Amino acid sequence: MSYPKQLNPLPGGSTSLKNITGPTLCKAVLGRVWTVSVIVAGSAPGSVYDSNSLSGLSTANQIGTVPNTVGPASMGGFRVNTGIVLVPGTGQTLAIAFT
Repeated sequence: MSYPKQLNPLPGGSTSLKNITGPTLCKAVLGRVWTVSVIVAGSAPGSVYDSNSLSGLSTANQIGTVPNTVGPASMGGFRVNTGIVLVPGTGQTLAIAFT
């Protein structure tokens, strides 16, 4: 049996950030969002944006909503063109997996 010389990253994200409690620029270039995990639910949903800056966030560049219930929220490898900004809702603590 032969094995490939190089293994590509598996879907699901090769980079992660944890303990996100405020607006966070996760990545400032092209990429994919795989999963956002809600660690602490909070009282309002959070948002994910296709942006390379914490300013100028709006529904025009919003790519997802993070529910205010504990558990994973799949983003299915959603492609972003400029970057990934994660904004937790009121009282939320989040983690994110992306490439």
